[in-house]
Amino acid sequence: MEAAYRHFFRDMEIDPETGTTTRQADRKFAAYPYIGSRYGTDPDVRRLLVVGLDIGSDETPGRLQHFEERRQAIECTPLPELNAHIAGTYFTALKYACPGQGWDQVKDRDQTCRAILKDGHALGSNPLSYVALTNFYKWVTKNRGKKGGGQDRTHVDRHLETKLLLEEVRLLAPHVVVFQGAVFAKPRFRRIPSSVDRLGVEWHVLLHPSNRERGGRWPKETTRPILGSTDAKDDSSPPSRAVMDHPVPQSGGTGRYGGLFRDDALVLGLIALEGQNQAVRLHDVVAHVLEQGYAGPRGGKGSAIYFACRWLAKHGKPVRGFVITSPRRGYYRLDKATSAQIAAWSTDARGS
Repeated sequence: MEAAYRHFFRDMEIDPETGTTTRQADRKFAAYPYIGSRYGTDPDVRRLLVVGLDIGSDETPGRLQHFEERRQAIECTPLPELNAHIAGTYFTALKYACPGQGWDQVKDRDQTCRAILKDGHALGSNPLSYVALTNFYKWVTKNRGKKGGGQDRTHVDRHLETKLLLEEVRLLAPHVVVFQGAVFAKPRFRRIPSSVDRLGVEWHVLLHPSNRERGGRWPKETTRPILGSTDAKDDSSPPSRAVMDHPVPQSGGTGRYGGLFRDDALVLGLIALEGQNQAVRLHDVVAHVLEQGYAGPRGGKGSAIYFACRWLAKHGKPVRGFVITSPRRGYYRLDKATSAQIAAWSTDARGS
């Protein structure tokens, strides 16, 4: 994540300490994303990425808010003191990341999210610890004190900022992405959720937790989807244990292809062909895998590896090595296609 931001700062000419840029005199880059201290650590909790609109105020005048400071500002604030936005995010996390850990007890309460927290609602662990939070609009007017209003909901470079957002999705590898704000359901914003959809990630557009609709700040309303991915499930059931069994160390060399696709597909990336570092059209491989079948027993017939090797061999592209994304807690594993079994699959595919 830090490397992605370094590249973005370089391209946008942003000072990494102050957040200022020569391209915008009166505004600065506000903050790194919030990543909860337990994000991705519990196999029974879904990885949830929340995309807000903008930070709203200059929380650190004269400098950029870094990861740890951002985490403490959200995760370590006493629950009764949370503002409307983060209080709503708390219950969004309870529904979409931690189902079964108290959501049923609060979902029908006709109180605002802040009021429930002020009444002393608490769990054994803070749901905010398990989520990540970023903003679609990354900038804030220098020394801005008031959070209300949308004066900073503009881009300096929409293309680069959208690219950064999608890179955040790729790196955080969430099970679910929630967009806070009905504006994301409008046609001119629709391509953002659609880009997440193409990564195979479940997504929902919700009301912003600070909305002013009647009852709109109650848990059931602020977490109710306005729009969502076609295969999204609103019951927010936890991920299958079948794909969340053991952690696998993250391997280097995955480049920009690692971690892009849905959890149940073990999709190939960065194929090395005939001794050359030539990349296969990844989209075609993925499309074939998703069309023909999902991962069966690891490496067995019916798995994504099997189908992808057959596809490659059928098109005259012998497999020398590949990277597979693993669903196990979002890590990656590097394998080489050198076994007799995979060689036999390739031979079989060429014969067919």
